[in-house]
Amino acid sequence: MIGERQGSYTLDAELTAKHGFSEEDIIGITELCRDVMGLPFGDLQAVHRMLVNEQRRIVIELEPELPDGSFKTSVLQFIEPKPSVGRSDASEFAGHPDVAALFEAGWRRKPHSTGSSMNSPGCPE
Repeated sequence: MIGERQGSYTLDAELTAKHGFSEEDIIGITELCRDVMGLPFGDLQAVHRMLVNEQRRIVIELEPELPDGSFKTSVLQFIEPKPSVGRSDASEFAGHPDVAALFEAGWRRKPHSTGSSMNSPGCPE
């Protein structure tokens, strides 16, 4: 657990003996940041990866299951959804009165001072 250091801790003697843990193994966020600040860049990246992985593991382990059997967080939150709009052949766009003149006159290639570009009859160069 990462957080502010407390004045005292109550540790279960049986568990601490089983895992070789003592109160000296507890450090506060201030001490952790102080120790990490002097690390080389590669070590900082390793610490970051470790913290991200641990956070992910904790979220997965502690996340309650919703009544429908799903979970609040899902990989689907990070995937771009399939668009709900279907593709068309642009016939509605081409038939709109505001752009119909563009399609009736057609597009033409016009030389330009910096090279050639596609210009419509009614568009400025």
